[in-house]
Amino acid sequence: MNSKSIIAVRVVLAIVAVFFGYKIFQLINEPVEFDKLKEKRYDVVKNRLVQIREAQTAYKDEFGKYCADIHELVAFVDTGVVTILERKDTIIRYYDKVYQTEMDKDSVIIREIGQSSVKEFVFKDPNFDAERLRNIPFSKGRPFKMDAAVLERRGTRLPVFEVSAHNEAIFEDLMTSKYREYIDMEYSLVLGSLTEPKISGNW
Repeated sequence: MNSKSIIAVRVVLAIVAVFFGYKIFQLINEPVEFDKLKEKRYDVVKNRLVQIREAQTAYKDEFGKYCADIHELVAFVDTGVVTILERKDTIIRYYDKVYQTEMDKDSVIIREIGQSSVKEFVFKDPNFDAERLRNIPFSKGRPFKMDAAVLERRGTRLPVFEVSAHNEAIFEDLMTSKYREYIDMEYSLVLGSLTEPKISGNW
């Protein structure tokens, strides 16, 4: 084999080595890139879910139950008002006929002191964009999945709600990309529960 052939072989081997080196780098780097992207997107969606929880809490305080429809909740935030209550702990003295003496009893006095828009009272911003609560970030306008119910526990009625965002919506624009294989199609970010009286998230 002459020197030109040897050089050609070396060049081909170098190109092959670079190609496989790049492929190995991709195999290692792509999951890391996706994890960084996933965490950034999850942080945005989690923040939106927490805002929905704040709106739900205000809705429940006003109506005694949680809202089952995301569109209705958005309308409540956009144009609704909440009643502002003042709660004051106090002690009431009363005469107990059994013990024939005066006794003290802890009590709470609740007084209505006014009303405020949901935007100002809950989000501290009169220009808060209620529409941002409707759709899952990064999706092509998919609304959050939400429902509400009432649980019966030992004779007590407990309002509950659940709101979720599926990975398919959060990563909708990546479904045909190189990251597709790293997306868990069984996972959703979920806040609240329809079976347990909790308002925390699954993260």
